[in-house]
Amino acid sequence: MSDDDKIYIDAEQPATLNNGAGKLTDYGTLRETVMAWHLLPPEQTKRATIKLIGGPVYAAAEIVRLHYGPRPGVSKMAWFVHHWDKTNSRNIRSSEIRAREDAMRKACSLMREGYVVSHVAGPNGERVDIVDIRAWCSAHASN
Repeated sequence: MSDDDKIYIDAEQPATLNNGAGKLTDYGTLRETVMAWHLLPPEQTKRATIKLIGGPVYAAAEIVRLHYGPRPGVSKMAWFVHHWDKTNSRNIRSSEIRAREDAMRKACSLMREGYVVSHVAGPNGERVDIVDIRAWCSAHASN
């Protein structure tokens, strides 16, 4: 599978598994949800879907293409702002941002513009959730 076919995604986002028979189960992370999907009987995996909380729904053909982490070529020291795109009904990850403070400023700016920011992701799995982003924005209101 080429890199263009892969769907790179943050494995730590919460998600819901629809097992293909109408049962919905919430999981703390996408990684746990995908593992549960792999344990379903083959006839169910074809119908089952995974929905990121506040994000897109993935069908079987897309679930097998999910890869955790950044796309190859992205710096391991990069920061990213994750937000919801209402127009296209999907999660968006910003382009690579070099410094944590710049990523936080970008998150504040997006929220002022009316976007729904979910989190800021950084190196080594660091994650700044919305509560902490709002507090940072309040403390740095002049930025």
